[in-house]
Amino acid sequence: MPTINQLFDLTGRAAIVTGGSRGLGREMAEGLAEAGASLMLCARREEWLTPTVGDLRARGFTVEGAICDVSNSDDVQAVVSQTKAAYGRIDILVNNAGLSWGEAPETMPREKWHKVIDANLTGAFLFSQAAGRVMLEQEKGCIINIASVAGLHGSVNGPQYVGYAASKAGLMGLTRELAASWGRRGIRHQSVQSDSAGRRRRRTERRGRVPGGRRLELHHRTSHRRRRRTVYRVKLQNADFRVQIDC
Repeated sequence: MPTINQLFDLTGRAAIVTGGSRGLGREMAEGLAEAGASLMLCARREEWLTPTVGDLRARGFTVEGAICDVSNSDDVQAVVSQTKAAYGRIDILVNNAGLSWGEAPETMPREKWHKVIDANLTGAFLFSQAAGRVMLEQEKGCIINIASVAGLHGSVNGPQYVGYAASKAGLMGLTRELAASWGRRGIRHQSVQSDSAGRRRRRTERRGRVPGGRRLELHHRTSHRRRRRTVYRVKLQNADFRVQIDC
């Protein structure tokens, strides 16, 4: 039986992580690099991206970086082309880049609505489309969309973030549609919903603590009807927690 390191071995694989310069994006990038993947990190701000790329390279990881507005199709295609040129392939795409704007629905400015939707949903589609073309040629790949439980239920007592909630619900729908379209052609699609520890404190205590007080649930969707459920125990930066995979 293979070991956990063998199951998660990504040696020789190339991964793009959007919004990979800090926060959850950086933590996921570090995990991919520790598993052996070569990285392309993209972010909006050079002052965040450059130090992160330098830190990861200092640890011996293979990392490239690119400034990118995920809602700009030219920027997105440039990142995909750079990744293919640097590594010869694209195996993993993590659509993590996103933003929010807190506002009551009745006073939400239209330009802020579009800004959130463009970054969180349109950007994920543009990257999936551009990287997906490469993966379709390879007949293999994995696209991971970072969604949120905000896309599953409303916030009765606040905070109010109608654009963010709508974008994350849309992102889960995008995941299902791409899985149905490309699953049979070798591309797997997954969405990850995260929540604060405060809302699910008892379940978090039972499953273990997550960096930054966040719990991750990984939902693996394909075009097949049969589903299997596996729970893995994962260690990330000295924090022990579980992810549940439905496939």
